[in-house]
Amino acid sequence: MSGVWRGVVVSEVLAEEVLMISIRNSLGPLVVVIVLLGTDAHAQLTPGAVAVPAAEEMAMGLVSILTFTPGAGVGVGCSGVLLTNNWVLTAGHCLDAQTGRTTQVTATGVPGVFTMDALYKFGTGANDPTGPDIGLIRLSSPMPNNGFNNRFFTRLNRADPIGKSATLYGKSTGAYLKTTSTVASASGRNLKLTANSSGSTTAQGDSGGPTFVAVNGQNLLIGLTTSTGGTIAAVEPAVNWIIAATRTFLDQSRPFAATVVMPEEIAAQPEGDRFGSGNVQVGRDWPSVQRSATMMCVKRGFIGGTLVPDTTVPDGVLKIVCIGRSGGVAIQASQAQIDATGSGFNDINNVGWAQAARAAAGICSTSTNTIGGFFDGSMSSASGAQTMGLLCLSPKAGEFNDADSSTLPNIGLVDLNTVDWLAARADASAFCRPFGFEGGIANGNQIVGKRGLACIGALSETSFGPTPTANLGHIRALYAISIDEPLLAPPGAAIDTGLTFKACHSLIGTMQGCPVVPGFEQWSYSATTHRLVHVASGRCVNISGARRDTGALIILFPCVNAPNEKWSIITQAPSIEKWRIKSDFSGLCLTAIPGRAAHSSNGHFFLATVGTLGQRPCDGSDSQLFSNVDAAFAQRNGPH
Repeated sequence: MSGVWRGVVVSEVLAEEVLMISIRNSLGPLVVVIVLLGTDAHAQLTPGAVAVPAAEEMAMGLVSILTFTPGAGVGVGCSGVLLTNNWVLTAGHCLDAQTGRTTQVTATGVPGVFTMDALYKFGTGANDPTGPDIGLIRLSSPMPNNGFNNRFFTRLNRADPIGKSATLYGKSTGAYLKTTSTVASASGRNLKLTANSSGSTTAQGDSGGPTFVAVNGQNLLIGLTTSTGGTIAAVEPAVNWIIAATRTFLDQSRPFAATVVMPEEIAAQPEGDRFGSGNVQVGRDWPSVQRSATMMCVKRGFIGGTLVPDTTVPDGVLKIVCIGRSGGVAIQASQAQIDATGSGFNDINNVGWAQAARAAAGICSTSTNTIGGFFDGSMSSASGAQTMGLLCLSPKAGEFNDADSSTLPNIGLVDLNTVDWLAARADASAFCRPFGFEGGIANGNQIVGKRGLACIGALSETSFGPTPTANLGHIRALYAISIDEPLLAPPGAAIDTGLTFKACHSLIGTMQGCPVVPGFEQWSYSATTHRLVHVASGRCVNISGARRDTGALIILFPCVNAPNEKWSIITQAPSIEKWRIKSDFSGLCLTAIPGRAAHSSNGHFFLATVGTLGQRPCDGSDSQLFSNVDAAFAQRNGPH
């Protein structure tokens, strides 16, 4: 496996091995402790517990978790375990991304401190009905284990563990200890463990520590130490969530991030059935769908999110845009604020989407630096007065548009109060996508000839400058000048698959060339982030394996702010936008490598192969020059 995280490989490992069971010890509370950073936290060994040798820590994948607020001097210390070199499992209540806290992971004998670039916080405590009290961390770089960056994975128990001897690991003392117990029974969503002969129990700081059983000479993970005081959340859906999270992890530090939602994850949501067969219920039960979308984003460390229909995926609606802290603000709107908009209502589950959208837009408009907002589907009366969750969007997350009604086939000529929520989202998203956004939301406001929209997920942060009329908004094609063929993403924008050019010239073809069409306009560049992005998927053009050598494969990969996804436009002719694209990481230039023409030799026929994209030393050749139009564009579109 190369240095780039290969999501397919890890997902296969997890899908094959994951069967996780949350546990609790019946002898006492298992909660985290706030510790002073830099303070020696060692204490007396718990009776019956023994120290864990460094070699065993490495063999079991034991790690230390520290979540803290930079500059505050305090943090939460927990235990954890590697699932793979890239993924760490701990207790959910040990993680907190929404308040700007930092999580660091360390391991005995491994130099350095490892940070995370994504998380999935399945639940927050024993009684959280939305998920188990476990958290999944994706490390910014793989943690070496036994000298390798890509060979470690933890096997997880599949069989009934009742009656088996279990080994618990935790570092409440500052150093890892272990103790043995017996899996006595399953109670609801928990496994109950008996005390050993020495009466040892877990303690503060052991949260997230793994528990293993030995089966046929192998140590299998059965669960994590987590908080007690009630029923611990179900684990069976967590298997699907873990698999889904590893396939579609998102960078929570961004103003927004988007992903196609995995069916496993939808099915695991408390209201996942609202997506229904063929998604027929999505339009009718919008608050339930909104709550599910919010939950899927909040669990990933975002402040909220929403669903945007996408015609490029099955059923066209299984895509979420998640909003980060810099992309907006989540507030609890009071009843007085809602009523003051002139579109007041008192039950989120009994109001039309358009009325709720107008109320959201009205509340958000009272703040500066906003493009609109939406209700997240939640209601609360914790303070004695009812409030509703609302997310107001900042310009970093998108932009406002007063759309021409003629461009909106479902909502352009009808009263918004009578139209389906899904139809409105579909229209808004279809309007916004050609301009480099993940999708859009209608704000419920309507005047003759106009509908208010907020386009969200602005993939393109800068314009390309002068763009031919045939091109759309902020996106463009990348035609290799040397072969006059456009660069295309692999089917489904699959990661870890090399980028190729469309074969445009065939000796037996009835039409030569590949004239500019919207389907070729797939690429967006940001001068701010130096990312070259495939617009439809939101994935970045990346050097596979972080290789610096000539000929390295160029792929799509989820944008994680890695050095090997950074590019500079080093030569540009503004009138026709011809670019040379140089890697900030390797110093090499993107190069079109021609395919092979179909031919015969010695009685054998050889099929044609497509051109591929690689990196080579910058030499100023036409193979390193890319245009946003094909060679015949001027001839077809010039004066006649």
